[in-house]
Order: sequence, then structure tokens, then C-alpha cells
Amino acid sequence: MAFLTPEQLKSNRDAARRVLELAGSVRIKIDGEISEVKDVKLSPVHPFSVVKISFHWGNKRLNDDALACVKGLSELKETQLGGAENIPGKEWFI
Repeated sequence: MAFLTPEQLKSNRDAARRVLELAGSVRIKIDGEISEVKDVKLSPVHPFSVVKISFHWGNKRLNDDALACVKGLSELKETQLGGAENIPGKEWFI
């Protein structure tokens, strides 16, 4: 994992929590290892970076406001936005 400031670490944790609250899933990287987190209760206590987020098709809670939390995550490399038709301003994201 690239060096992340405390603010970036908090942003990654907050983004992961928000994606999971919206019924999405998150892949994270801890010490070079990738793992998938599907439950906010299973979010690791160690520092991690978000590398992928995904949502299933038809997720009606998926919109610009919901995804604002992932904007600027430096390690985020892959997105699967099922239901992206709900995101009129998605140009900044993809």
C-alpha cells in the first residue's frame, strides 16, 4: 500500500463503510493482500485502502450523493456500478 496520510486512511474507512451500508461490496488492500469485505461489521481494524467497489444491478440507493464518499480515493482502481442509470452526474466517477 502506498503511504496514506491519516486523513486518507479515514477517507478509505469511511468510504468502505458507506458502500457497505448501501448494500455494495468492497475489495481492500492490507499489506499488499487483497480481500473482499461484504459486511461493515467485518471491516478490519488495520489500515487499508479501497481498491474496488461494486453494486448489483437495480440498487436504487445508488446515486451521486451516495458515491461522493469514494471520490479522490487514490488506490481505487475498479468500479462496478450496477444501477448506474440512477447517477446522472457519473462522468466524474467513471
